[in-house]
Amino acid sequence: MSTQSNSASRGSGLCLLSLDSGGARGVSQLAILAQVMHRLKHDSPDDNPDRPRSVFDMISGVGSGGFIAILLVIFGLSAQEALDEFTDLCANVFDKRGVDAETRTVALKQHIDKLLEKHGVDQSTRMLDPVDSSMKCKLAIPISYKRHAGSICILRNFSVRREKTPNLTVAEALLVTLATPPLFTPTQISKDSAAFEYMGADWTLSNPTEEIITEAYEAFGAEERVACVMSLGCGHPGVFVAPNVSDIAAWNEFLENLVTSSERKAQAIDSRMGHLGLYHRFSIF
Repeated sequence: MSTQSNSASRGSGLCLLSLDSGGARGVSQLAILAQVMHRLKHDSPDDNPDRPRSVFDMISGVGSGGFIAILLVIFGLSAQEALDEFTDLCANVFDKRGVDAETRTVALKQHIDKLLEKHGVDQSTRMLDPVDSSMKCKLAIPISYKRHAGSICILRNFSVRREKTPNLTVAEALLVTLATPPLFTPTQISKDSAAFEYMGADWTLSNPTEEIITEAYEAFGAEERVACVMSLGCGHPGVFVAPNVSDIAAWNEFLENLVTSSERKAQAIDSRMGHLGLYHRFSIF
């Protein structure tokens, strides 16, 4: 089985794709990615780069970005196909009104089951199972633990030396990426006679760009050169203004927006890497 990276096949540096969390706003990321892929295909007709996993050496995402990353790498969908599937997810799960987290989580599980069946992915397929068609593109998805929400755990489709990678099923991984309260409930998964509760890492990490660079170092080695880091956001949140009132709901919304905003990290990364000409940040306004 070949594990040669896409960049090795091209004779160029590594290309990395980072996807922020953003819930239903992830639609905008896929719209941007579809446009990027269209231009790549137009400019390089001989290479025929029709799917992101044939262009990028590693794709990483948090929350909804992690869900999208699995669609792109494990399912091997094109950006447009992933956009269609994610739009369907939004309509059938995210946009449900007047339901609690438990009900929405049940709807998500049912949606994932249908998604797996539609694309011929077996329920027992695990993230670390060798799949020839996806091995050239590495996948790294930060998630968190319910009982230690400040810590990060990485789901991968490859192994690393420094730590044991949780080998969740693809169905479990899809569920965990979105299992962030209060919209969804944490996901309980049994492993080695013990039960672990995982949740999306949205509250801890909304922009995984730095993490994907670290993961690329682990996966490909220090000798590999990075040629491109593309970071896709879910929209600029604007200026945060602290509420003038003591309304708890207003302050909760303010703090949530402050915690989950990924733009501050994007600006910090741009200040460090922008001059190198390899970091590209795209997000709607």
